[in-house]
Amino acid sequence: AKKTMRKILLLAASVLFSSGVGAFVPSVGRLAGGSRFVSRQTSPQAGGKVLPVPVSRGAGAVGSRRVGGGVLSCTAKLEDKYWEWNGYKTRYQSAGEDNDGPSLLLVHGFGGNADHWRKNTQVLADQGFRVFAIDMIGYGFSDKPDPQGMSSVNGELKRDLSSYMRFAKEGTPSWGPVGTTHFTDMAHPLGSGYNFYTWADQLADFSREVIADSKGVFPVCNSIGSCAGLQFAIDCPKDVRGVVICDSSLR
Repeated sequence: AKKTMRKILLLAASVLFSSGVGAFVPSVGRLAGGSRFVSRQTSPQAGGKVLPVPVSRGAGAVGSRRVGGGVLSCTAKLEDKYWEWNGYKTRYQSAGEDNDGPSLLLVHGFGGNADHWRKNTQVLADQGFRVFAIDMIGYGFSDKPDPQGMSSVNGELKRDLSSYMRFAKEGTPSWGPVGTTHFTDMAHPLGSGYNFYTWADQLADFSREVIADSKGVFPVCNSIGSCAGLQFAIDCPKDVRGVVICDSSLR
């Protein structure tokens, strides 16, 4: 799993950050329950160059560019597909569904959508992966319900968040069912259904119903998508083989 995640990270980073912002050194960790995760850091010692990726051009990599022997982008047009999640329309794109390799779930960040991965999806599929990129609820071409009117999918309402309390200074206001104590809970202060628990539940259901890989999936996450992907791994450790993180938000 560690070798697979390093390959995924290098392929993804080579495309997302091919503008020369730095090289990327993956670090690998382990979540409770055994799932691995990978993060990437900029390496100033590399002189601002993107690490070379020793992969070959795939037959389906339309419009791909090669730098240092590696495929760095692909502009092949992907079909928009839709999946219904608890009555809400969810857009996704995929490539290589018939491949025999590991399944990847590409998770965008704040303000993004599946198109965020448009230069990665086919490239990863050409390397033998089964690749799926999703628009989380509230983003892209997925439905955008009233944030306070989506209780049927609000992940916070399905959890006892008292176990997620964190220590706060005396007198700090807190929200949700915990009340005003020396602790503040992790619930959304406005009761919005757009929260990491909701998105984690959506990723879990999408993985089971659409990706349907009995071996589990590798979420590949950017920005706030990293929080959703890690929560998915915590909630469903048997369904997640590892988590790849690119530029995690709120870290």
